[in-house]
Amino acid sequence: MPFKPGQSGNPAGKPLGTGHVERCKKWAEQKGWGILEKLAQSDDPKIMLEATKLLLAYGVGRPVEHKAHTGSLTLEQLLGHWDQPKDATIDTHG
Repeated sequence: MPFKPGQSGNPAGKPLGTGHVERCKKWAEQKGWGILEKLAQSDDPKIMLEATKLLLAYGVGRPVEHKAHTGSLTLEQLLGHWDQPKDATIDTHG
């Protein structure tokens, strides 16, 4: 019997928060930080670096890369090259 639109495929299924992802999340919150802190003090520089990267990325947040336009490409130049093949180069200095 096919399901009707909007009908759950497993109406009596597992309650929310009991799945594998939730268990992993709970484990990481309880033990993950401590493990990363220990690994960040490792004598192996590769392990120390990777653990420190993870601590900083998830504890502080990764830095946002800001890109500034430094060329002299104008809107008219860009639109003039719109129909060029994808491998064509655009001269931004002339």
